[in-house]
Amino acid sequence: MKSNFKILLLLASAGALGWLGCQAKAVPVGAYNAPVSVIDRTTVANFDSGSVSINPMLFEPGTPNNILQLPGGVHVVNNFANFENATLTVAPPGANNTPMACHVTGYINDPGTGVYPAVDLQAPMEWGDKYNMSFFTGVRFYYNISSADTVSKRVFMIPTFQTQGTPAGGCDVTSGKCYDHFGASLAPTNGSWKSFSVKFTDLTRAGFGTPLSPVNLSGYNLTQVLWLLWEESNNNTAGSVNVDFWVDEIELFQ
Repeated sequence: MKSNFKILLLLASAGALGWLGCQAKAVPVGAYNAPVSVIDRTTVANFDSGSVSINPMLFEPGTPNNILQLPGGVHVVNNFANFENATLTVAPPGANNTPMACHVTGYINDPGTGVYPAVDLQAPMEWGDKYNMSFFTGVRFYYNISSADTVSKRVFMIPTFQTQGTPAGGCDVTSGKCYDHFGASLAPTNGSWKSFSVKFTDLTRAGFGTPLSPVNLSGYNLTQVLWLLWEESNNNTAGSVNVDFWVDEIELFQ
């Protein structure tokens, strides 16, 4: 499989060149003058063209041409409109000397009553349908927590069909065991870019959710990924807080 993937990276495709962020850069190390025939099959999104679109040539095993069938777009979800409001813009500067990045700004008014309002930045590879990520072993990206960001909880997570509540996922929301995704905390960055790189099997769950087999993000669990998720909240602490963070150069690695 590894040797086949190297061959795939060298295939030319006029359609792939239409995705402007893929033409001449290694992710996330930086820009380089790559031959135009090189197709980037590992980048999820890098925002360099000013677009939030997912790379349509992202590798997915077992699909026609081994690429995405319904490429999505990075977007913000305000989970509780009465308590939060955040928006997304694509703006300069990007991480690692790249031109553009994704910037999320807004606020959360947490009532502290068990509602748990949270702002989600989602990157759905197959527009919320199940994406087979089993060819890859990890994810990396750059993130920047602005000094104006005052939330108390920041996490990166990978929801799967089994951990996401209905109707997007298969977990019965009345069970109280949904949304226990595989994830990791994100530390403040003091207003500068920081690289995050982790193997899927190193991501963990909080433990309140429905038991899964396997217990880590591997095997069957990796075949039904819904999206990549960056979430900010005040973790049920009453008060108003600011949301202000950046994400860039999102890539899967093998």
